[in-house]
Amino acid sequence: MPGENLPFENEERRRFQRIAITVGVHCNSIREGRIFHALSSQSENLGAGGLAVLSDKALQAGDGMIVSFFLPGHLQAEKPADRMSLPVIARSRVAWCKPQDRGYKLGIEFLEINHYSRRLFKNFLDSYLPDESSGALNN
Repeated sequence: MPGENLPFENEERRRFQRIAITVGVHCNSIREGRIFHALSSQSENLGAGGLAVLSDKALQAGDGMIVSFFLPGHLQAEKPADRMSLPVIARSRVAWCKPQDRGYKLGIEFLEINHYSRRLFKNFLDSYLPDESSGALNN
């Protein structure tokens, strides 16, 4: 079956599939208009609707975030137009926070991604996921 060996993480409550992939992620948690906590981490998974990262600090569901990350392989793309020299930047929010052995696991939901980043992110996801899974990025 096509796609059966791809590194997806499936959870029933998610609208979009996630890829079990590690990318460097920088997050600025925002509360009351100020940066509350800056975090540099690695993703555990990534999809059209968000990502999961580990944090040293518990954050509250609903906290606003600015998340940035580079897509794997973007600098090696064949077409110059597909090479990305800037990170994907997304206005986001903490969807959930769960304690782990070392710190906390955060589920981060993307709320808004700029047009340029959205196009490149969609192309990246389409190379891993079935067509309907990157649907959040079609707007």
